Amino acid sequence: MKKITLVFAFMLAVAGAAAQSMYVHKTDGNVYEFKVSDVDSINFAASTTDDYFYTVTYMPNGGEGDVVVDTIRYGVSYTFRNYSTTFTRPSYAFHKWNTREDGAGAYFTVGDSVPMVVRDIKLYAIWYESSGMENGYEWVDLGLPSGLKWATSNAGTVSKSSYYDVASSKMGGTWRTPTYKEFEEFNSNCTSTWINDYNGTGINGRIFTSKLNGMSIFFPANGYYNSGYKEGTNEGYYWTAGASYYFYFSSSSPSVSSSYGIAGGDVYSVRGVCE
Repeated sequence: MKKITLVFAFMLAVAGAAAQSMYVHKTDGNVYEFKVSDVDSINFAASTTDDYFYTVTYMPNGGEGDVVVDTIRYGVSYTFRNYSTTFTRPSYAFHKWNTREDGAGAYFTVGDSVPMVVRDIKLYAIWYESSGMENGYEWVDLGLPSGLKWATSNAGTVSKSSYYDVASSKMGGTWRTPTYKEFEEFNSNCTSTWINDYNGTGINGRIFTSKLNGMSIFFPANGYYNSGYKEGTNEGYYWTAGASYYFYFSSSSPSVSSSYGIAGGDVYSVRGVCE
């Protein structure tokens, strides 16, 4: 919003007349009259950017939801919106905002802040498929930095002493067992909630929900087998690649631990990942 430029003139009456006036001509064409006797002083202030306002417009770009427009005063820090408060798109997950709808422009990540907005900005939601199939098995994309996709069901079980890559062997394609670091990435980028009787199946376990894109995946608490006997009811035990570590959870927080001291005959579950 620009300040109005004032143009004034003193109209002095003829000698002996009592009235003196000042006329203010605004840029919109209006003219205002002030008696000079009512004016104490006149100050001219340069126009400043404090009165400038800009807009950040969010476009769904194939998603569902109304266009959102934020108005920001110049010089005020601004944080880019979370996708979940604006748009959704079935079977897709939100990636980032981009200045072009084809994703070829400048990217802005949710939660990023800029010290000030100096022009109007239009941002487009960029989406990617959040689920799909690999060699007949379903995967979910949790938006992890590695880009790994996680299987929605277990590949099978195997003991420590007879370990082999169950995911690769049984699921084929590009499926494999995740490494220690990949389980760490998964765990650190997800929140989890204990669930009883998941979807009416009678199976308990934990739902892991991505902090990055909101997608979820269920891990059943199958326990483990020791010498043919099932142990660890309502606990989850999953091998990492090589069986040097395992992923564990119960009703408490999940973690990745060393398998040192685990009996060779203990049989744990395996969950696959693919590129």
